[in-house]
Amino acid sequence: MAGEIGVGNGGRSLSIVEPGIIQTGFGTTAAHPLSAGDKASGPYADLKKTADEIMAQGYTSKMMATPPEAVASAVAKAVTARRPRSRYVVTPVARSLITMRRTVPDRAWDGFLRLQFRER
Repeated sequence: MAGEIGVGNGGRSLSIVEPGIIQTGFGTTAAHPLSAGDKASGPYADLKKTADEIMAQGYTSKMMATPPEAVASAVAKAVTARRPRSRYVVTPVARSLITMRRTVPDRAWDGFLRLQFRER
């Protein structure tokens, strides 16, 4: 609804494709910028290092990352559907995180995030 209000309807529909982590070269680019630079030794150095490690692991994991063809398939479904859905979530991990965020209380979600970024 919000997207349709923003672009106007005019006989068109708007679908959002949420890809999640896709197996591309982007993982190499995205995995190390947080801990790089002159602030790498500051108070957030450990958090930045952990975030970089998680990012690198995510893009190489067969369980978390999906091939680019999965995104292409979702786009094709959205384009060819008679009544396209407003949202297409591609990866199982993205789907589970969206569901988890909708269903768990804020404190539980915050605790989950803290577990993800704890020192290793």
